[in-house]
Amino acid sequence: MSFSGFLTFFISACLYFILGLYFSSDTGIPVSDIYYINNYLSANFHISIISLLPILTTLVLSIMKVSPFISMTLGIVMGVIVAVVFQGANITGIFDIMSNGYRVVDGPGIIKIMLD
Repeated sequence: MSFSGFLTFFISACLYFILGLYFSSDTGIPVSDIYYINNYLSANFHISIISLLPILTTLVLSIMKVSPFISMTLGIVMGVIVAVVFQGANITGIFDIMSNGYRVVDGPGIIKIMLD
């Protein structure tokens, strides 16, 4: 990492730490809502470590200084493979999501805000 990248990371980490000291967790979302969101996501998606493969592919290829076009393309291909194999998505649905974005059809308000 270059010096300027490290400096930016350090300043951001310090700011988040200072903000975290002033804003406590009791001002955020109630714990019952967090459990509700977690249960909803677990019921509708297969959440596992394998779901991180597209992100890791893109990140590793970027660190290796591979062309952005190649690293993004391979990340997208890995995302399609993970969606088909582990999430049970079909190809037409994946192309629709890539074209129009993901939309929650019948979810509660907070889930729609998060995922739309």
